[in-house]
Amino acid sequence: MVALAADGFHSSQALYQQELHKLKSWVKEMRPEELEFARVMPLVCLLPPASTMFASELSEARLAYAMENILVTVVDDMFDVGGSMEEMDNFITLIEDNFITLIDKWDAHEEVGFCSQSVEIVFRAVYHTSNLLGVKAAAVQNRSIIHHVVELGAGLARAMRAEAEWTMSGHLPSLEEYMEVTLPSFGLGPIALKPLYLIGPELTEEVVRSLEYHEMFRHVATCTRHLNDLQTYDREEEQGKTNSVLLLARCHGSTMEAAKAEYHNGVREGAAEDRGQGRRCSAPASASGVLEHLQDCPPAVQGQGRLLIDQGNDTRGERGCARAAVLGRGGKIDSQAAAASI
Repeated sequence: MVALAADGFHSSQALYQQELHKLKSWVKEMRPEELEFARVMPLVCLLPPASTMFASELSEARLAYAMENILVTVVDDMFDVGGSMEEMDNFITLIEDNFITLIDKWDAHEEVGFCSQSVEIVFRAVYHTSNLLGVKAAAVQNRSIIHHVVELGAGLARAMRAEAEWTMSGHLPSLEEYMEVTLPSFGLGPIALKPLYLIGPELTEEVVRSLEYHEMFRHVATCTRHLNDLQTYDREEEQGKTNSVLLLARCHGSTMEAAKAEYHNGVREGAAEDRGQGRRCSAPASASGVLEHLQDCPPAVQGQGRLLIDQGNDTRGERGCARAAVLGRGGKIDSQAAAASI
């Protein structure tokens, strides 16, 4: 049994290393490392899908997740650090989310034009990667899903711009306004929902637009945003930004400890609601069996969200084990690390 487990582990490790090589080649082709403001971390961005989607047949989904993770980080850096308001508006125009003009603008970006090289690099990376995902997903889904891919990207950019405007103007949003904007701005939509098209079940337009699908993701995104804000409120306060923990403490007269305690409770209750939502899902007759498959997605996506939040913290044992599972140690895996990673 041990020998069989070790063989399986090394086989998975070899596949992960191939995926990391492909990811680095994609980064070189897309050129995000030429942007001085951008954090480009192929290994770090591959760890969440490698830690939550294990099956060898999910290789394309893992790569899609890692690519989207890198792209969301780069877009976030442009809106948060390296971009001007003109560049932000130019990028949003390039992927305008008005449904009537969506595809026309998406495919006519040369006519829209680029106000800077930074915008051109970021947009072309998003454009070519989204089209690549669209082609692969169409083969699995037997339909075009590019409109949904673009909508997720446009929603992300608009939400990030709204946050940038708050910082520049000193606007203090209400907690409700904050959550409405920062759920999409966290980027879990493009990162987690796009790869679902490559996992296997056919996700019809009816399913993707259904209340069940929307509510499952909303619950997971809310928990992920809470987990993020609990860990970043100190840094964001120093940078003159806000988050939900700070808003709760400032706007409702709570102490910081009381606000944190309330949010810890909210995360636990939200996770329980995620599981309940999955059990309550009822698929329409035309989508029989699809939402039953998606019932397992909220905890999996939430686990990916936790890893996204923790990817800046290199002290976690889980991350060290996952890193070892991908890279190995001198070509061999320590038995304890292997056991912890499996």
